[in-house]
Amino acid sequence: AASSPSGKHGVLLAAVRDDNGNLIFVPCRSDGALIVSVRGEAEGDAAVVEFPAGEPQEVSITGSVPLQATLAAGTQEIGSVTDAGPTGTTTRLHATGDLSTGNHWITGTPSASQRARITDLFVDSDADQTIQVIEETSGTVILTLRVKANQATQQYTTRGGLESETVAKRLRVAASASNATRVTVLSKLIPN
Repeated sequence: AASSPSGKHGVLLAAVRDDNGNLIFVPCRSDGALIVSVRGEAEGDAAVVEFPAGEPQEVSITGSVPLQATLAAGTQEIGSVTDAGPTGTTTRLHATGDLSTGNHWITGTPSASQRARITDLFVDSDADQTIQVIEETSGTVILTLRVKANQATQQYTTRGGLESETVAKRLRVAASASNATRVTVLSKLIPN
């Protein structure tokens, strides 16, 4: 094993010759050991071989190398082979007009075992104002946005989602001015 050419990054490389005699440099562990995955010709033949650090050595593997254990795709140990995305169905709701009074719900109604999660908000307004996202019943302000008048629609994407603090509560939007305001929200109802 040898260090990287610059010596600054600490990457260890092992020199390995392929079947044609070409020299190939491959990364190895920090202790200099090389771990190689070997795949046989027959289906299911494979192994992982570890070569300890030290003097150069020649190793030849011939014949079948049976795989020690297998896990079917989709088992709990390795998870699913496909990604259906986060749980819940995305809902798009709109609130427009004078949002300074009344209840302008921007999420669906969660069940007793769900929370409302906002992923994106799209806002524009005819007046400088604040827009608040408020939890049902408690009145807890989850988010406050300051919006400038007559700007292009502004998108707010929450990292990881903006959730209701209480299970089974919807979220509503309220504006500080009575001018025309447009809010579109993408949200999900997620398990608690």
